[in-house]
Amino acid sequence: MMVFQTTARMFIGVMAVSVASTSWAVERREESNSTFMAEYQTGSDIEAWSLGLGVQPSDQPGSFGGIFYSQMTLNDEQSFEGVSLGERETTINSLGVRGFSVNGTGDSSYGADMRIALSETKTQNYSRTGLEIGADFYSPLAKGLTWFGGMTLRPEFLSFDWNSDVITEIGVNVGLDYRPVSGVGIFAKYYYENMLTDNLDSWNLGSGTLIGVNLVF
Repeated sequence: MMVFQTTARMFIGVMAVSVASTSWAVERREESNSTFMAEYQTGSDIEAWSLGLGVQPSDQPGSFGGIFYSQMTLNDEQSFEGVSLGERETTINSLGVRGFSVNGTGDSSYGADMRIALSETKTQNYSRTGLEIGADFYSPLAKGLTWFGGMTLRPEFLSFDWNSDVITEIGVNVGLDYRPVSGVGIFAKYYYENMLTDNLDSWNLGSGTLIGVNLVF
């Protein structure tokens, strides 16, 4: 019962942040259009997808701000301090608020992708539910082409299951993004998912190269 109540409070909190952020985006722009976001990425051992509903400011075509849901599945060989644990499946589900503008705003050619969500991670006998925060930053290489790098953190102090002996989960990625037209992004990246235990040991959940597409319409 206590877990359910805590989950409900955290869910309501994330939704409140989502609504407030969306309202702020609308107030900041004279004209904003309702929009949908869809993203899919896949690799040999990793698959992920995301759907979102929000707004797209008229002066930032291809950008997005609103509520999203995502799911990532890793089917990779895990290792603990370099010792193989065999192939295991890991799932990470997230629900929260996301805002990105890959091409930057105004006179800036730089961009960012910011996220805060309630997430659930499950693998073997480990599970964790709590808040995650993430950010990717984009820098231009050529017209329509940017490189990016970023990180997602799921620290134990932002979760409510405190018995996992894990300080934080860490997702790191770096890659290239190409936008042939507004609202369409094609990207390739390297992704690494890891956990850091209380003893500062490294538990690798999976890694690999992915290709994907991001659509805002």
